[in-house]
Amino acid sequence: MVTKQNFKNIFKKSFICSLSMLTVLSLSNCSKGPDKNYIDNAIAIVYQDNKPYLINAEKETYSLDYYDEVAEIFNEYIAVKKDGKYGFINRTGKLIIEPIYDKVYPMYEEKAVVIKEGKYEIIDNFGKSLYNFTDNIISESYFSENSLIINKDDKYGYLLYNPETKTFNCSEIIYDYAKSFKDGYAVVGIYPEEIIYKIDDEGNVTEEIEEIKLSESLKYNYVNTNFELLFDEYTYDYADDFSNGFAIVGNYDNIYVPSVGQTNAYIPGANEDSFTKENTMVYKYITAEKTSLHFDHEYVFKYFVNNGTKEVTEDIHYTDEVYLPFAKNFTSDITFVAKYRYSKIQTPLKEYMLVSTTGKMDYTLAIFEKTKYKFGYDAGHKNANNYQCQSPGLFSVGNVVKINDTYAFIAGQTLSSPSWTVYYLQYSFYDQDYLFKEVTWDVIKEVVNEDGTVSEIVPEWGLKYKADYLKNTASNVTLKYAIENPYEMTELSISEYYSSDCLINKIRMNRSNKYGLVRYDTGTIYYEKYDDSTNLLTASYVLDPIYDKIIY
Repeated sequence: MVTKQNFKNIFKKSFICSLSMLTVLSLSNCSKGPDKNYIDNAIAIVYQDNKPYLINAEKETYSLDYYDEVAEIFNEYIAVKKDGKYGFINRTGKLIIEPIYDKVYPMYEEKAVVIKEGKYEIIDNFGKSLYNFTDNIISESYFSENSLIINKDDKYGYLLYNPETKTFNCSEIIYDYAKSFKDGYAVVGIYPEEIIYKIDDEGNVTEEIEEIKLSESLKYNYVNTNFELLFDEYTYDYADDFSNGFAIVGNYDNIYVPSVGQTNAYIPGANEDSFTKENTMVYKYITAEKTSLHFDHEYVFKYFVNNGTKEVTEDIHYTDEVYLPFAKNFTSDITFVAKYRYSKIQTPLKEYMLVSTTGKMDYTLAIFEKTKYKFGYDAGHKNANNYQCQSPGLFSVGNVVKINDTYAFIAGQTLSSPSWTVYYLQYSFYDQDYLFKEVTWDVIKEVVNEDGTVSEIVPEWGLKYKADYLKNTASNVTLKYAIENPYEMTELSISEYYSSDCLINKIRMNRSNKYGLVRYDTGTIYYEKYDDSTNLLTASYVLDPIYDKIIY
C-alpha cells in the first residue's frame, strides 16, 4: 500500500554493519569520491565496516562512503545524499544528477519525484524538469507502467504519462488506498459509506437519513489506465496485483476449520462434528475478464478432500470453484495454494498443493509425494507423531519461478532452528513422473586424488565461517548443511542485472548474520539408458556470504 508514510524510511543515517570484515577482497583500497574509478555492471550495493560499496559479479567494488546516505533501493539510478541534499548516481557510481534537492523518491522508468524548496516536481534521468505539481497535489511514489500515485488531502489518484506526446494526465483523486499499476491494472480501495434511514412510527423506512456511517474496513476494486473501474462495486476485503493474467482477491467468510485432532478434510454431511465454523479470509483467482479460475474437479476432490487416498466417484460432487485459505500469486504459470487439512495442534494447519493457470494440478503428485512429510501430514508415516511432521503450517513456501523450462521454489520452516531449501521440478524416467528435487550446491568441491582418495576443497570464507561460528566441532558435513540450508532466504527472482538466464536470491548464514548472493544455473543430465535428458539446477555464489548487508 502506498500512503504518505511510504518511503519515509528509504534513507537512513546509519546502517546495520557492526560485525567485523570477513572477506578475501580488499575493499579498503577502493577509491573515494563521485568521479573516480567507476565500475561496470554493478549488481548490488554491499556493506562492510559500516561503509557502502557498489559491487559487480567480478567482485570489483566502488566505494560510496563519499556520500552521507545511500538509498536502500538498487536500481539503474541510486539516490544519494551529500551535505543535506539529494541527487542520483548510476550503477557505475558516476554522479548523474547533482545533490540539490531537499528530498527525492525512487527513479524508475527514467523519471522521479523530487522536492526542492518545498515544491514537488518530476524530473528525468538528466535532471530536466518534466512536470510541476499544483493545487496542493503531491506524490511520494514512483513510476510504474507510466503511472504515478498522487495524493491530496489523504485521498489518492494517478498521474499517467504519455511517452508519445510527453504529456501527463491526472485522474480523479478519490481513493482511500492505491497501489502501483501492474499488468495494466492497479488495486484501489475506499472506505464505503453506510446510509441508515429513519423509520417511522409504523415501522416503515422513510427517505430521511438518520445517519451516514463510514466503514472502518477498506473495500477493494481495480482501475485500468483509462481510470475505469474493473467491477461496478467495491466488493473485496482483499485484492492483490495482477500477474500472468490472474489476481488474488479475498473476502471474509464463515468456513469449516478442523478441530484439534482432525486429520481429514471437511466433507459435507460426513464429519461436521470435527470442525468449527470460523470467520476468516478466503481467496480466489480472478481475471481481467471478470471470470474466476476453476480448478480441475478430479484433483480438487482427490487431493483437497480425500488426501489422495480415494478415487473420484460420480455420485459425489465437489464444487470446482475453490475458495482457499492460502494462495500465492502466479509469478509463473503454476503456483501454490493450500487448504486447511488437519489440526494436530491448536492452530489449523495447511497442506500445500500446486495449480496451473488452466486450473489443472498436473504437478500435484510431485509436491504431494516429495513434501507430504514436511508440509503435510500422513497418519501412516513412521514419524506421524513428530511435531515437525504434523505441523506444516509452521512452514512457508515461496512463489514458483520458471526459467529455461525448470520450475523452482524455496521452502522454509520456522521452528527453533529455521532453515530454507530450494526445490526444482525434475522428470523421473524410472517413475515416469515429475519429482521435486533439492538443488545441488556447487560450493564445497570434491576432487579425486591420484591414489583414489577424495579430498574436499572448501572456500576460504567457508573455513573462516567454520572456525568462527561452527567452532570446528564437526566435519565439513556440518558446514555443508549450514550452506545448503541457510537461516534466511529472499524470494527467488530472475536477475535483472547479473544475468538474464539465471535465478538469484539473497541468503543469510546461521549465527554469523552475514549475507551472500546466490545464483541458480539450469542445465541438463543425459541418461544413456533412456536416451533422453532431464533438468538440473545447481547453486553457487555470485557474492560470498561475508557481507553485513546486501541491496540488490
